[in-house]
Amino acid sequence: MKQLLQYQQNPQNKSKKLINIILVILTILIVFTACHKKKKPFLLLPLIDNSSIASTDSGSGGPTFTPAQGILDDSFNSTGYYEEASPITNFDSGYTLALQSDGKILLGGGNSNFLIARFNPNGTLDTSFNGTGYREEDISPTGGDWGQSIKILSDGNILLGGYCFVSGSGDDFCMAKFLSSNGWLDETWGKKIQHLGTSTDRAQSLILDSNGKILMGGTCNYDFCLARFDSNGSLDTTFNTTGKVIQPMGPGNDFGVVLGIQSTGKILLAGYIIDSGDGNKCKFAVARFDTYGNLDTTFASSGKFIYALTSSSTQPIYLTSMVVQNDDKILLGGYCDMDLTASANDQFCMIRLDANGNFDNSFDGDGQLIFDVLGSTSDRITSLAIQPDGKIIAGGYCVTSSSEKFCLARFYSNGSLDTTFNSSETPGYRIQNLSTNREIANAMILQPDGKIILGGTCIDSGKQHFCLARFK
Repeated sequence: MKQLLQYQQNPQNKSKKLINIILVILTILIVFTACHKKKKPFLLLPLIDNSSIASTDSGSGGPTFTPAQGILDDSFNSTGYYEEASPITNFDSGYTLALQSDGKILLGGGNSNFLIARFNPNGTLDTSFNGTGYREEDISPTGGDWGQSIKILSDGNILLGGYCFVSGSGDDFCMAKFLSSNGWLDETWGKKIQHLGTSTDRAQSLILDSNGKILMGGTCNYDFCLARFDSNGSLDTTFNTTGKVIQPMGPGNDFGVVLGIQSTGKILLAGYIIDSGDGNKCKFAVARFDTYGNLDTTFASSGKFIYALTSSSTQPIYLTSMVVQNDDKILLGGYCDMDLTASANDQFCMIRLDANGNFDNSFDGDGQLIFDVLGSTSDRITSLAIQPDGKIIAGGYCVTSSSEKFCLARFYSNGSLDTTFNSSETPGYRIQNLSTNREIANAMILQPDGKIILGGTCIDSGKQHFCLARFK
């Protein structure tokens, strides 16, 4: 599943990026077969961070929150969506969204360089951002750069993190700071590349703690790993004495995907594992760490929650998203193939845990929910959001008879489908065709006024380009 498994083969220099793209497909197939005994479609997209969720607290004088009805907002770029007309390269891929305080929208990603686009609140490109609305930045001079997670800093400037290939050390965590005023690189802060000790240090998620420190999480040599940085981008050695934690989760390969922080300051890293000690089953996995970087053994079972939603070793189960609720409950989302007879039938799947890593039985009776959107085709959650009323929005893409399309579903806090969402067409969910062949939503934000933005990658005639849509 490429949107979950971007293991870019490492180009030795920028002139070999086309070879890099070809080699990555071969690498994906190797990892893909470890958990897929059936033939299944997969995508040329990386692991994504789904944690870019805008605040839904309107505050004094803020916009009134009106729950979206699930229809395309035609006031957004006059059509309800935006698709990049002329990609900078054939591989412009959007993975992460953020919302500025002025309502402007950021879509971040990569094309073997870091790439950011900024949009006005009405969905048009903001040409005050680098003169074109787009900013491309080469982070590592010796290999590919893949932005995965974007955040707005307290000073209003923009931080994009991900991983970059460096000749001699392999993939490393990396990030860069951009000026909100014009989209240029902040030369005083610059670009940061941090080697954590393995040849596969791949950051998928970036968040800020209450002290303004930067946490990055992902996978290092197929174990969970995270690192903490001071606000200037240097490793914070008060965190686990080295600034980093590499945490094995099981006897097989472990893939960290998304970070979260509870109200206590404790840090969650969620992802999935391929458990070689249990028939190579794919399983949801979460680890919790204290503020010093120690594994918190009071969480779940000795600091780790690991669970397979199916007993079959042939069925893939991939975690793509996590939201920490206001009550510190943990909502996990992804997709699961629960149909042993179908060649491709991934379904939306969610688990909710209480604050300490136990199943929350108030969620669909046992803490687990499987939702099959389209029946015989694949439906994949890539991001989650919680409305102020507690309703859950699951965003991602669904494979129709033709190809992948943006899709949304909304659930009550107890896990039951909210049929008031898109009630006049397909109650409870929405499938949205834009204008290209393949449309893969990788990220979602919930605006303070209740509107929903999905963003990601659209593919047409072999070219990948940025795209996003807004629903009201």
